[in-house]
Amino acid sequence: MASRSENPWSERSRRAHSGSGSIRIEEVQEHRLLGLPVSTRIQGGILLVVGLAIVLMGTVLGRWELSAARSDLSDRLAVLARVVAAEAGAEMDERGPEEESVGGSLESLEGAPRVVAARITDLGGRTVERYLRNPLDAERLDLCEGGSGAGGPGRGLLVHRREVMVAGRPAGRLCLVARVPTLGELFLGFGGVFLLASGVLLLVGAVMAWWLARTVTGPASRLTEAVTRVSGSTGASGPLEVVSGDEIGRLTRAVNGLLRKIASREEDLLAAKEEAERASEVKSLFLASMSHELRTPLNGVIGVTDLLAMTPLDREQREYVNTIQASGTALLGVINDILDFSKMESGRMELHPRRFDLEECVRKAVEVTRATGRGKPV
Repeated sequence: MASRSENPWSERSRRAHSGSGSIRIEEVQEHRLLGLPVSTRIQGGILLVVGLAIVLMGTVLGRWELSAARSDLSDRLAVLARVVAAEAGAEMDERGPEEESVGGSLESLEGAPRVVAARITDLGGRTVERYLRNPLDAERLDLCEGGSGAGGPGRGLLVHRREVMVAGRPAGRLCLVARVPTLGELFLGFGGVFLLASGVLLLVGAVMAWWLARTVTGPASRLTEAVTRVSGSTGASGPLEVVSGDEIGRLTRAVNGLLRKIASREEDLLAAKEEAERASEVKSLFLASMSHELRTPLNGVIGVTDLLAMTPLDREQREYVNTIQASGTALLGVINDILDFSKMESGRMELHPRRFDLEECVRKAVEVTRATGRGKPV
């Protein structure tokens, strides 16, 4: 016996010999998924593709929303930094360079919820004013080192730097640190549209899967039922309806042609069977009639022989009469056997077990053939 392969798609084969040729029958071990109905596999495949499309759409849409939110936040920070820098510059110009700090320039950042930290430094790098939305955000001010403009070290933060101008000359630097919206926060904005689009895609996918499964498996199921009826005892009920011109339609037409051939052969076989039954019935009637016709004169021969045996006969004459009697009885048995053969063909044959004398049976058979065997060298 061949060893079983670990591959789930392995196949086994066997040969059935008939006459001089051989028929190869392939037995394929199906994968577990291949054991599912075709309609289930089609619907599952389409829904899987739709699910992957929804996941891909969500990923692309989320990244696009995140990029758009980052770009929008960068633009807002640029506008906010320009306004705050202008206010800080005006405050520095009023207080003069002898003031150690500028008060109130960053108070307007309370209305910008995305800004988590900010500071204003002079040209020497000394902090003039700073703003923290949360005391724990103090370390975020370390991100302000660098040139002017927008940038971001990652970690969901965006840093914008701008020069503070006083009388057209740089007097310090403004740094704003803002928190970029997370994907979860953005989902609250576009989640409704995404869920609606996903629902529409799922609905369209389900309808398409149902329609495709019905289009493919409907004719295939009818073909299976027709072949099952033909292979069983119910027979074909008629040609199948061709609903399309694709592969299923061509297969349906081929099956219809096969059904017509099978129906024609069934009619020919039925006609041949009826003809054979009629011939057998005629033969049985003929044998029964001939048996009765032959039995009548034979009974007369046997009866006259019995009368002759009751007359005075010498030893040789009695031996001849006994031979005639035995031959007549044997011939009568053959005629009865012919009648039994006709009964056997009609299904009316009955067997009755009886005891018999084997020695007597052999003796009678020898007496029947003794007269013809005397003139032969046996």
